[in-house]
Amino acid sequence: MLALALAACSSSGDPAAGAGGPGGKRPPPLVSAAPAVSHRFADTIAAVGTARANEQVTLASAVTERVERVLFDDGMAVGRGQLLAVLSQGQETAALNGARALQAQAACETKSPPDMAGFCFGRDARAER
Repeated sequence: MLALALAACSSSGDPAAGAGGPGGKRPPPLVSAAPAVSHRFADTIAAVGTARANEQVTLASAVTERVERVLFDDGMAVGRGQLLAVLSQGQETAALNGARALQAQAACETKSPPDMAGFCFGRDARAER
């Protein structure tokens, strides 16, 4: 019975031929040649984790001012001397104005009274004490 089933499945009518051809051997596979071509291959992996930078820098300032603008993005390459942030100048402006006022007061006090008549208010206040 098995012989009949095998004979019915063979490609030729000869039951002695066996599977795949005469003598039971398979025919050689068909192979074709094609020129080599370049293809872009992207292997994407989705994973959950934490990325760590190879290099990082901590920015610190000697002044206590508010940051007005940040001039770089995360991961952006920056160069030496490149401006990274703009700070508000409230304290520096007030200190500069105070220094200018002290300079004007000192200049007023060193001038002779006829040259600075009615200008040097701080001098008159000190004289009244």
